[in-house]
Parts: sequence; structure tokens; C-alpha cells
Amino acid sequence: MSRSRASIILGVLLLWTLVALLASGANLVFSQPMEQPPSTWLTLAFQLASWLPWAVMSPLVFWLTRRYPPPRFVALHLAASIAAALLHLAVTAALGQWLFADITPEATWSYIFRMWLGSRLIISALTYWLIAGAALALTYYRQWRTQEVRSASLEAELARAELASLRMQLQPHFLFNALHAINVLIREDPAAAGRVVVGLGELLRASLNGAPDQEVTLAEERAFTERYLAIETLRFQDRLRLEVSIPAELDRARVPHFLLQPLVENAFKHGLSRTPEGGVLSLTARREGERLVLEVANDGPPVPAGFSDGVGLGATRRRLAHLYGNRATLELRSGPGGRGALAVVSLPFVT
Repeated sequence: MSRSRASIILGVLLLWTLVALLASGANLVFSQPMEQPPSTWLTLAFQLASWLPWAVMSPLVFWLTRRYPPPRFVALHLAASIAAALLHLAVTAALGQWLFADITPEATWSYIFRMWLGSRLIISALTYWLIAGAALALTYYRQWRTQEVRSASLEAELARAELASLRMQLQPHFLFNALHAINVLIREDPAAAGRVVVGLGELLRASLNGAPDQEVTLAEERAFTERYLAIETLRFQDRLRLEVSIPAELDRARVPHFLLQPLVENAFKHGLSRTPEGGVLSLTARREGERLVLEVANDGPPVPAGFSDGVGLGATRRRLAHLYGNRATLELRSGPGGRGALAVVSLPFVT
């Protein structure tokens, strides 16, 4: 016998034993005003004899309900409830005759059975319907839970497919921009263009060989982004100053993979590349209570009015929505004093 089946049998026995104990307590309380109240142990034995037969019949009622669920087979269950009630009364009458043989010898089985047939048949039939109702409720609950698990699994699969699609949308976009930068450098500084090609190869290798997880540690995301920054540093040379402030205690924080690179690329494309003298790009991270805040800022032109997301920012917003719902935000605004641009990501802090 399996452990789960043994647990179910034990649970059924304990349930009907509890019912018998409650019935015994009620009988003892109501019989106190009598001149000769019944014995406590005899009352308990009789109630156990009355209710424990249902512990044997309950599995049969469960099986019948699952195999022939009402209301489709209501006629079958009406007949079964009468048959179960008669069987219960017959068994209880036999046990009652045995228990009270020394006290009331005249109480034969047929006498007890006929007496209870008129007073307890309906109660026994209703007990059958209570068990059938419990079986039906448990069946529906299991079906609902199975459907919930199946729906959650399908939603997770859909989310992974959509996230994979968004990543595939981001990576070609980044690659085309990098190739454009190389094309410009070939004419201006062929040696620098060669170094950018090497850096691009390392970046693509890290992207393709990286873990397929939706989230990585902030340390891993920083290392990936720094490969991209190395390429942009070669392109901007002395016109770019980097300021990175990410405390070591935040390295284990979980963030979406490929999160920072589109924000950094956006800062170069719409900010620093439009300023002949270059400028400062800062990348910071901090913890605010139970939230992780990431900021990418540049001191180029401010965010223009009516600015709309491009491929990178749009895909990043959708990724955050897929992973965190309304618990994560991405805000793009002009920097302090209207100079430069600031991208702020706020998401739950999880390690």
C-alpha cells in the first residue's frame, strides 16, 4: 500500500472517529437530566458503532461519485443512497444488539432495525449525499488545480517565447549599429576599427554563449555592458568619460539579461554622439528598500518633447512588463537643469 493511500485511509478513519466523539458528547450532555444517564463508555462505543461503518463505505461512495457524477446520474445515486442507508442501519443494528445484549436482552436485531428504519433512514441517506457532495467538490477542486497548473505552464512558455523573440529583436539592432560605427572608423582610424571588430567578436561570443536565463546577476550584466562600452570608448576615444558606480554588495542582485546595453546605446545614439566634444556617461546602481534602481545618464542634449521609444527602449519596456508586471518601471527624462538625459529602471530587489 502506498504512503498516500495509507494517509487517506487514516484521514477517513480519524474524520468519522471525530464525528462519533462529537455525537457522544452531545448525547451525554442531553442525557444529564435523566434519572439514570447512560454509561459514558457505552455511549462512546455505540456512537463509534454507528458512525465508523461510514468510514468503510466512504471510499465506495467516492468511487461511485467520480465514476457516475451527479446530476447526470442522479437516479443512480438516489437508489445508492437508499441502499447505503439500509446497509448502514443493518450493520448498526447488529452492533447495537451486541453492545446492549446484557442490558436489554429483548432488543433483537429486527426490533432495533425496524425502530431505526423510521427514525434514522433519512439521516443515513443524507449522510450518503454529504459524502457524495464532498467527493464531487474534491473532484472539481482537483480539476481546477490541474487547469491552473496547465494555464500557468502555458503562460510561462508563452512568456519565454516572447522574451526570446524580443532578445532576437534587440541583438540584430545592436549589431547593425556596431557595424555602422566600424564603417565610420575604417575611414577615420583603421587601427581603431580593427580593435572594435575584435571587441565586437568578444561581445557577440559572450551574447551567444551566455546562459539562456531570463535573469542574470548584476555583476554578469555589468561585465557584458562593459564589453560594449569598450567598443564605444574606442570610437569616441578622448571625447568620452565613463563614470561607473555599482557597489559590490549589489553584484548578486538579479536583473533581466541584456537590460543595460540598450539604455547605454540609447545614451550614445541620442545624446553623446550629437555633441561634438563628447561628454560624460554615468552608470549607477543603488538599493532603495526592497527595490533596485539602475540609472544611465549622459550630459548630451536633453530628451526632446514628444520623444518616442525606439527598438531598444520599446523592447526593454516589454521585457520588464513580461518579467515583473507593474512592479518594474522604466523612465526616460531630461537630466538636472534640463541638460542631458537620464534613464531610470526600478525593479524588485532579488538576489
